[in-house]
Amino acid sequence: MAPTETIPREDTALLPGSGQDGKYPEYSVSLESQLLSESELVIYTTMVFNSPYPPLDIPKTNLLSYLFPKETKPSDEPIWIDCKDENINLSTKQMLQWVKRVGFGLQKLGLQRGDVVMMCTPNQIFVPVAYLGIVSVGCVFSGANPAYTVPAKVVLVHPNHLEQVLEAAGKSNLPRSRVFQFSEFENQIKYGILDWRQMIGTSAHAESYQWPELSAEESTSTVATINYSSGTTGLPKGVCVSHHNLIANLEQTIFMRYAEKPYSFENRPRERWIGFLPLYHAYGQLYVVLMAMKLNIPTYIMKEFRYEEFLFAIGKYKITNLQVAPPILVMLSKRPETARYDLSSVKDMLCGAAPLSRELQNECQRRFSVQINQGWGMTEVTCGGVMVPGGIKDDNGSVGRLFPNCDCKLVDEEGREVGFGEPGELCIRGPNICLGYWRNEVATKEALVNGWLKTGDIAICNEDGYFWIVDRKKELIKVNALQVAPAELEAVLLENEHVADAAVVGIIIEGNEWPRAYIALQDASREKVKPEDIQEWIKPRVAKHKALVGGVVFVNEVPKLASGKIQRKVMREWSKRDAAALEETARSPRSRARYCQNPQIRETETEQGFLQLLFTEKDTAASSVSAPVFLAPYKLQRHFSKHALQCYEKSPSVPGTWFENGYPGYLEWSAAYPPAPKILEYFENFAKKNSLYQYIELQHHVIGAYWNSEDGGYDIHVQDTSTSETIVDHCDILINAGGVLNNWNSGIEVLPSIREKCKRATNFVRRPTWVSPAQGLEQHLFSSAEEKEFAEKPGALIEYRKNKESDLNSQFGIYNKINENTRAYFLQQMKEKLNNPSLESKLIT
Repeated sequence: MAPTETIPREDTALLPGSGQDGKYPEYSVSLESQLLSESELVIYTTMVFNSPYPPLDIPKTNLLSYLFPKETKPSDEPIWIDCKDENINLSTKQMLQWVKRVGFGLQKLGLQRGDVVMMCTPNQIFVPVAYLGIVSVGCVFSGANPAYTVPAKVVLVHPNHLEQVLEAAGKSNLPRSRVFQFSEFENQIKYGILDWRQMIGTSAHAESYQWPELSAEESTSTVATINYSSGTTGLPKGVCVSHHNLIANLEQTIFMRYAEKPYSFENRPRERWIGFLPLYHAYGQLYVVLMAMKLNIPTYIMKEFRYEEFLFAIGKYKITNLQVAPPILVMLSKRPETARYDLSSVKDMLCGAAPLSRELQNECQRRFSVQINQGWGMTEVTCGGVMVPGGIKDDNGSVGRLFPNCDCKLVDEEGREVGFGEPGELCIRGPNICLGYWRNEVATKEALVNGWLKTGDIAICNEDGYFWIVDRKKELIKVNALQVAPAELEAVLLENEHVADAAVVGIIIEGNEWPRAYIALQDASREKVKPEDIQEWIKPRVAKHKALVGGVVFVNEVPKLASGKIQRKVMREWSKRDAAALEETARSPRSRARYCQNPQIRETETEQGFLQLLFTEKDTAASSVSAPVFLAPYKLQRHFSKHALQCYEKSPSVPGTWFENGYPGYLEWSAAYPPAPKILEYFENFAKKNSLYQYIELQHHVIGAYWNSEDGGYDIHVQDTSTSETIVDHCDILINAGGVLNNWNSGIEVLPSIREKCKRATNFVRRPTWVSPAQGLEQHLFSSAEEKEFAEKPGALIEYRKNKESDLNSQFGIYNKINENTRAYFLQQMKEKLNNPSLESKLIT
C-alpha cells in the first residue's frame, strides 16, 4: 500500500475529523505505521465502512436447533398455506414431524454429512419440509437446475420434470433408486420411480429421531445449502453456505426489518405474506422458508407466478408485506389489470435481487400508499448484506445500510480504497459470507481475499452510511474511455410511457462501443413508436456519452431469470449477433440503403455469416394470404432466432386476407361463426402482442423473385405502394406465402354488394343453388363461462371444435343423391325459407 500522508509524530494522535476513537460513525480509518526516523511516521489509510448498528450475538449451532429450540413448543397454526386451496397447509408442529421423518429416511439410505440432495420442483408447501429435513441430518440442500452438475446422492423431483432428471441422472450414473417423485400429493410409481413418502420414516420414527448437534466450529464449516449464483454475467457457480451463515443472515435480516419501526419487535403487528419467490433461490429460501417459520408468519405459497392470481391473492388473504423484485413493480405500475384488484392491505414492500430505479420506487409508493425499501444482496452473502432499515421512509433509491456484524470497503479500478461519494467495487465481510464455490478453488480464491468478498457491484456510500449500487463491474460500457452504467439508462427508459421493460448492453460498431437498448413496449404503444423515437426521447435526459448511439431494438420481452435479474449474457449474445449482421450488411452490395444507414432499424437477431429468411407476398393480382405472414414469423422468431427475417405484405394491415375478404375463422371466439371484423381484430391483436410487426413491411408489393446464381440466393424486387419506390432485397431462403383466396369473390358475396347500385342484376350459375337446412351450423354466441373455460382450460376450445366437426362429418350421408327422404326434406325447407314462388321455379327443378 502506498503511503497517503506523512506528518510529524506529535500530530498523529488525532486525524482530522476522526473523533476521539479514530472512527467516523459509519466508517473507520485503519492506521498502519512504519517508523522511518525519530521525527517521522508514515501513515497508511484503509477506508473501512462499518455497520452503524451494534453487533448481534449469533448462535453457532445446527440450523434446526436454532429454529426449534427445546424450550419452545411448536405452533399448531398453519404457516405454509397453498394459495389456491387453504385446506392444504402445514403448521410448525406438523413441519417438525415431517422434517424428522425426512431426516430419518436419509440416514436409512446411508447418506453422510456433506452428501448433496438435489431438488427440482415448483413451489409448494412441502419444499420447506425437504429443505429442513435435508439440512437437519448434515446433508446439503441444492435447489439447483439439474443442468448445473452437482454430484447429488439423492434427487427429489416433481413428476412433471421426471424425464429430464432421469436423463441427467443417467449421464451422471445416479441409480434410479436414489430418485424420488416429490409433490404435495402421493404419486403412483412412474418409470420405476417411487414417491418420496416411500423413502422417509414413519410418525413413530419421528418420535425417536434427533438430528445431530453441531459444535460452534462445525456450524461455521458444515455446508447446509448449495445455491447457484445467478450467472447473469458468467457461468453459474455453486455457492456453499454454512449453518452459521444461514443463522447469521436470518438474525441480521430480522433485526434490519424492524430496526427503526415505531413499535418494539415483541409488539409488532400481525403480518401475512405471499410466497411466490422461487424456492430454489436464496431470496425465497430466507424469507418463505426460514423467516416465515422463525416469526410464525402465515405465508400463502404460489406454485407458479401468474400476475392476476397474484393480485387476487393479495386482496383475498389481506397480504400485509411483499418481498419483490423490480419486474413485479414494473407490472404493478404499468399493467392495466392492477386497477381491478384491492391491494390496500399491503403496508410495505422490500425490493431486491436486481436494481430498482428511484423513479419507479417513488411512483409505486405514491400510487399504492406503501413504503418500498430496497436491499442489496447476492447468493454469496447468503441472501442480504445491505438494507434500508424498516421504519425509514426512503425515496432516494438507496439500497440501505450495512447489516450488523458486517464491514465493507469500496475499491476503485486501480485497487485504491475510496471514501464517501466515490464509486468503487463493494467488498464485504461478515458472518453471512459464504464458504466459497463448490469444487471451484480458482473462483473461490478470486472472490474471497483475506476474508473480504469481492462482489463485482459498483457502489457509492454517503456520510450517513447509506449505499447506492451504481452497476455491476462486468456490465459497465466504455464509451470513449467514459463509463456508462446500463442500470442507469434502464431506469431512465422505464420513465417513458411507452416502455414496459428495457435492458441496455454495449455493442461494438467499427471498433467503438456504444449503448444499445432492447425494449419491450406497452401493448398499446406497439404501432405508435419507432426505435428512433426512443433515441430522441432519451438524448436530453442523459449525458452525451450515454446516448443510445448503438441503437434501439424492440423485442417481445427482456430475458430475465425468475429472480428478476436481466440475463446479461443473453443480451451480450444478442449484441454480438446484431453487430455481426450490421457488419455483413455494410459489406453487401445488395444491402437496402435505408437499413444500412441506422443500425437501430434492424430489429432481428442475426449472427456472423447469418442466414436471412425472407417471407414474401409474391402475387400477380394483388393477392395476399397473410395467415402465414404472421404465423410463420411467430414460430420462426422462437426457433430460428439466430437468423434474420423479413416479411413483405402488400396490404396496409395484417392479415391481408382478412383485411380484404370476409371468410370465417376466429380463435378467441365470441361466437361459433364470428363476423369478419372480429377475425381481423383478433389477427391484428395477435401480431401486436407478439411483436410481429417488427418483421413485416406493410404496403410492400413483391413484384418478382429472381435466382442469383453468383450469390446462391434470391434477389427480391419489392415496390413500396405508399411511395412507388422499388427496392431490391436479397435472401438465402425464400418462402412464397402468396395465394389466390382473395383474388376473387364468389357470386354470393358480390351480388348483395351491387344490387342496391343497379336497376337490374342477373346472376348466372352452373347448376341450381340448394338452400340446405342448417346441419349443426346454427350461430352460437359463447357465454362468459364458456369464454373463461376456453381461456383457462388447455384444450377446451379444441375439444369443442372437434366435437362440432365430428357432428358435421356424421351428416355427410344426407347429401347422397339417391336418398329420397333427404331430398324431400330439403325441398320443404327451401320453400319455407324462400317463400317466393318465382324463385322456387328458378331454383327447384
